[in-house]
Amino acid sequence: MADKKMDLIVQVIRICQTAMMSLPGGEVKEPPSEDSLYFDVITLLDLVILPSLSYLDSNCGVAEEIWNLLKHFPYNNRYYCFRPVLCWIQIGVD
Repeated sequence: MADKKMDLIVQVIRICQTAMMSLPGGEVKEPPSEDSLYFDVITLLDLVILPSLSYLDSNCGVAEEIWNLLKHFPYNNRYYCFRPVLCWIQIGVD
Protein backbone atom coordinates (compact mmCIF):
# COMPACT_ATOMS: atom_id res chain seq x y z
CA MET A 1 0.00 0.00 0.00
CA ALA A 2 2.80 2.41 0.85
CA ASP A 3 4.43 1.77 -2.53
CA LYS A 4 1.26 2.85 -4.33
CA LYS A 5 1.16 6.06 -2.31
CA MET A 6 4.81 6.71 -3.08
CA ASP A 7 4.22 6.05 -6.78
CA LEU A 8 1.30 8.50 -6.74
CA ILE A 9 3.40 11.20 -5.08
CA VAL A 10 6.20 10.71 -7.63
CA GLN A 11 3.70 10.94 -10.48
CA VAL A 12 2.26 14.19 -9.09
CA ILE A 13 5.79 15.59 -8.70
CA ARG A 14 6.67 14.69 -12.29
CA ILE A 15 3.47 16.30 -13.57
CA CYS A 16 4.40 19.44 -11.63
CA GLN A 17 7.92 19.35 -13.12
CA THR A 18 6.44 19.16 -16.60
CA ALA A 19 4.16 22.10 -15.82
CA MET A 20 7.12 24.14 -14.60
CA MET A 21 9.16 23.31 -17.70
CA SER A 22 6.26 24.40 -19.91
CA LEU A 23 6.52 27.95 -18.55
CA PRO A 24 8.44 30.36 -20.77
CA GLY A 25 12.15 29.94 -20.22
CA GLY A 26 11.79 26.69 -18.26
CA GLU A 27 13.54 28.14 -15.23
CA VAL A 28 11.41 30.61 -13.29
CA LYS A 29 13.27 33.61 -11.92
CA GLU A 30 10.17 35.33 -10.59
CA PRO A 31 6.47 34.43 -10.40
CA PRO A 32 4.66 34.94 -13.69
CA SER A 33 2.17 37.79 -13.83
CA GLU A 34 -0.39 35.84 -15.84
CA ASP A 35 -2.45 32.94 -14.56
CA SER A 36 -0.40 29.76 -14.74
CA LEU A 37 0.22 26.53 -12.90
CA TYR A 38 3.09 28.16 -11.02
CA PHE A 39 0.98 29.01 -7.96
CA ASP A 40 -0.84 25.67 -8.07
CA VAL A 41 2.50 23.86 -7.96
CA ILE A 42 3.65 25.99 -5.02
CA THR A 43 0.42 25.14 -3.20
CA LEU A 44 0.85 21.43 -3.88
CA LEU A 45 4.42 21.58 -2.60
CA ASP A 46 3.44 23.49 0.50
CA LEU A 47 0.34 21.53 1.50
CA VAL A 48 0.79 18.04 0.09
CA ILE A 49 4.20 17.03 -1.24
CA LEU A 50 6.60 18.31 1.42
CA PRO A 51 4.47 17.18 4.40
CA SER A 52 4.05 13.74 2.83
CA LEU A 53 7.83 13.31 2.74
CA SER A 54 7.89 12.93 6.52
CA TYR A 55 5.33 10.09 6.37
CA LEU A 56 7.15 8.04 3.74
CA ASP A 57 9.78 5.49 4.57
CA SER A 58 13.30 6.61 3.84
CA ASN A 59 13.48 6.99 0.11
CA CYS A 60 16.17 9.15 -1.42
CA GLY A 61 14.55 8.76 -4.85
CA VAL A 62 11.44 10.65 -3.76
CA ALA A 63 13.57 13.31 -2.07
CA GLU A 64 15.54 13.70 -5.31
CA GLU A 65 12.32 14.09 -7.30
CA ILE A 66 11.15 16.77 -4.86
CA TRP A 67 14.46 18.62 -5.21
CA ASN A 68 14.22 18.42 -9.00
CA LEU A 69 10.89 20.21 -8.69
CA LEU A 70 12.00 22.70 -6.04
CA LYS A 71 15.07 23.82 -7.95
CA HIS A 72 12.82 25.43 -10.58
CA PHE A 73 11.75 28.03 -8.03
CA PRO A 74 13.67 31.07 -6.80
CA TYR A 75 15.34 30.83 -3.41
CA ASN A 76 12.73 32.89 -1.57
CA ASN A 77 9.90 30.62 -2.75
CA ARG A 78 11.84 27.51 -1.73
CA TYR A 79 12.47 29.05 1.68
CA TYR A 80 8.76 29.83 1.99
CA CYS A 81 7.89 26.15 1.49
CA PHE A 82 10.15 25.12 4.38
CA ARG A 83 8.83 27.68 6.89
CA PRO A 84 6.86 25.15 9.01
CA VAL A 85 9.96 22.98 9.44
CA LEU A 86 12.07 25.98 10.37
CA CYS A 87 9.47 27.05 12.96
CA TRP A 88 9.48 23.56 14.52
CA ILE A 89 13.28 23.63 14.75
CA GLN A 90 13.25 27.06 16.38
CA ILE A 91 10.74 26.07 19.08
CA GLY A 92 12.37 22.68 19.65
CA VAL A 93 9.64 20.35 18.39
CA ASP A 94 11.01 16.92 17.47
